[in-house]
Amino acid sequence: MSEFVFHTIPPVSPARCSRCLFEASRAASTTIVWKRCVMNPRNKKKAVQYQDTLSRDFYVPSNKTTHEFAHFDLYLVRVNEISKLHEGPIKVQAKCHVPKGDKSLFTTELEEALIEGTVDLAVHSLKDVPTKLPENLCIGAILEREDPSDAVVFPIGSSLTSLAKLKAGAKIGTSSLRRIAQLRRKYKHLDFVSVRGNLNTRLDKLDNKKQYDALVLAVSGLRRLNMADRISCILPSELCLYAVGQGALAVEIRRNDDVTQSVVQALNNRMTALRCLAERNFMMTLEGGCSVPLGVSSALSESRILSLKGGVFAFAVVSKKCM
Repeated sequence: MSEFVFHTIPPVSPARCSRCLFEASRAASTTIVWKRCVMNPRNKKKAVQYQDTLSRDFYVPSNKTTHEFAHFDLYLVRVNEISKLHEGPIKVQAKCHVPKGDKSLFTTELEEALIEGTVDLAVHSLKDVPTKLPENLCIGAILEREDPSDAVVFPIGSSLTSLAKLKAGAKIGTSSLRRIAQLRRKYKHLDFVSVRGNLNTRLDKLDNKKQYDALVLAVSGLRRLNMADRISCILPSELCLYAVGQGALAVEIRRNDDVTQSVVQALNNRMTALRCLAERNFMMTLEGGCSVPLGVSSALSESRILSLKGGVFAFAVVSKKCM
């Protein structure tokens, strides 16, 4: 567990700010970056709405902090695209051009910016963060986790609540080999087809273009975009183990940056961190990554007993058509 470190510097804010990063990170597959100097004391601002990202208050109460912060920069970073949301002196020049299938597809350029000092921390979907980080970087905090389960989404107006009700040959859209490998064992009559695009694009292909009979998506992604009403059913872990770190957000920082560590320490959710670190160590032991059909399920009891179930799944030939 050497990737996750704590320092003894007092946290910058009380526990009530523990959701501020989460509220600013509602968009799926999105990374938020800011330069040091998060906010002027006791002041708060709103991120500008960008596509399907909701405007959220994004602030760290600093009435108890020993550090002074002068300005605030917020960026939305997507693959091959960086869109600045808040005016400020810092510009991130890097753009993602990582080979397809690379485990660090969503994090490489941001880690370079961290190492160079262009930014002071980056917020990732934890499932996108490789288990092996650059030597001088670490995960400074893991935020409270959303439901890590996967969900089935049927077209608008459908009364179906289970994949078992679909006719033979029905097309199920998912981009995850992990989901395909597990679900094909139970639903051999269904055709699992790759689906690409952001959440709105995928739903449009389901509802309007009729390219799929159902989609399998992460519960957390739907909830963060206020689309929980689209969930037709949630897949239990007995049927479909979820991805390592799914539903959690991670804050990556420089290992020797005590100032930033003191800020993000208040955002860490210990229960979530313990579960996610166990999952990541399981994956690291098996040398798995995004392209490996590996799933997990973890739980932490009130008596502080952590249980972990995981597996790597083989699968038969599946459709490779991408719509």
